[in-house]
Amino acid sequence: MALVEPAAQLVEAGMIQEDEIRDISASGAVGEILGHFIDKKGYQVTTPLTSRTVAVSLGPNHRERIVAIAGGPGKIEAIRAVLKGGILHGLITDELTAEALLTEEQSSAGMALAERSSDDS
Repeated sequence: MALVEPAAQLVEAGMIQEDEIRDISASGAVGEILGHFIDKKGYQVTTPLTSRTVAVSLGPNHRERIVAIAGGPGKIEAIRAVLKGGILHGLITDELTAEALLTEEQSSAGMALAERSSDDS
């Protein structure tokens, strides 16, 4: 799992160019998993690379059980996006990353509850 930025592993390995990753980022992608780019809501982003990517399908009928290993403060946005997409069956991460993911999730849930309560008033 990786971020969509010029220092991404796909760029560093020479698999794609910096201008390509910038275009992918501009199209809304925040993370990459198994060659697929994901937006912040967890949806796959179709890019010019999509047609030339050979990877496990992440479509709604994919049967593979995917477990990711990812962590660190720089990957939280990408991890969150992949989790929202329901792509993973498991995540192995460090404690600080897990706490950051849970803290924001609880914060978001609390804000949504508060908004619903104020709408009922």
